Amino acid sequence: MALFGGLREKLERVYAQHSQLIDVLARFLLAAGMCFLIREAAPYSGILSNPVLMLALSAILAFLPVQLIPAAGAALIIGQAFGLDLIAGGVALAVSLVIFLLFLRFVPDAMVYAALTPMTMFFGLDALIPICCGLRRSPSSVFAVCPGAVVYGMLASFSKNAEALKSMEENDFAGKLQLLIRGTFGPELYVTLLALAGTLILTSALMSSGINYAPYLAVLFGGLTYLLFHLIGQAVLQTESHLPVKAVGVAASVAAAYILLLIWMPLRYSKSERLHFEDDNYYYFVKAVPKARAKGHAGESSSFRAADERGRDRS
Repeated sequence: MALFGGLREKLERVYAQHSQLIDVLARFLLAAGMCFLIREAAPYSGILSNPVLMLALSAILAFLPVQLIPAAGAALIIGQAFGLDLIAGGVALAVSLVIFLLFLRFVPDAMVYAALTPMTMFFGLDALIPICCGLRRSPSSVFAVCPGAVVYGMLASFSKNAEALKSMEENDFAGKLQLLIRGTFGPELYVTLLALAGTLILTSALMSSGINYAPYLAVLFGGLTYLLFHLIGQAVLQTESHLPVKAVGVAASVAAAYILLLIWMPLRYSKSERLHFEDDNYYYFVKAVPKARAKGHAGESSSFRAADERGRDRS
């Protein structure tokens, strides 16, 4: 624990000294990862799949607000889809407009998770982003995480049905539309959306509960909740959830979330106290941690600073 506390302190100092450079590099890596994921998942290989073009786009996005990265990803997907088929492009455009107008516009500060969710799902870490959002953000982040899963399902549908689209009659618009809609919005997607939402909400609720070791319990029960939803979905809807593979992915997600948690969060102590007092104008809620138990860890000041930053983020 002391090792991660010291690492957190070092990371804070490095970020304070090089924050602008680190922010630019982080946006570049996020944009590049998103672009190459779309290139890998999309079945159309045209000019929009050119690696040089994608690196140039990522370099431009690195100097722009992070909220523009999901928008650029949506434009890239729409272009790839139109290259595959006119109907596929129309479906991608319609889904993107619905996501931005009905969901992401209400959580602009969480839009980045709409790009991170399909990226982690591509590597089998489905539960990582909802757990992390539950730890650090409010439940409203579900309006960014779940659309990310829809985008991933749409890309998977395009890839799976690419050959079938090419073999269908060119003017069979209804058949193509039905094929893509069924491929995108199948029972597996609904189970995944419920699992993501349930995981995020439960994790956030445990984080807000104030119980001892709440963050560590939130990560564990968040992962179990994700698995439980897929188990119920497989039993009720007879979906192919591939539970052993899901279990491995959830275990990896939980392990990654614990590592991030030890870097992000101040430790919770069993003998800490929550104090409440008031004056004429305010109510005060204070958490007091015994100095003897905090010695050797991240330090009292950094713990309260990290807790304050997390509180502001969740508000």
